[in-house]
Amino acid sequence: MSNITFNHSFFSYPQSLKDLVSEGRVDFGVWYLMNDDETVRRFRGLQTRYPERTLYPFARRGDNDDIACFEDVDSTLVHIIHDFADSGWEQREVLPNIDAWLEYIEECNLQDGW
Repeated sequence: MSNITFNHSFFSYPQSLKDLVSEGRVDFGVWYLMNDDETVRRFRGLQTRYPERTLYPFARRGDNDDIACFEDVDSTLVHIIHDFADSGWEQREVLPNIDAWLEYIEECNLQDGW
């Protein structure tokens, strides 16, 4: 298993995300930050499944196919994507930034008893 760096040539991930890694905050109950290998694999898969979008994944929900991504259109927004859904049905949520995503996953954990 590789490290979590978010240093990929295909996207410049925000410093706030890299700060979570440097602080050791990579596991968030039902959600977790993906390691570099999984990030690259999911990036390539998303390009195949949703060719009309450019999604850059960084986290995954462990109990279903939801993943958190940035999108080329606005790289500050966090998109919750239900991966493997039919194209056009994949979008679950759009959050304004990483801090809002952290609040969202805290709510997910409360709802799921984590």
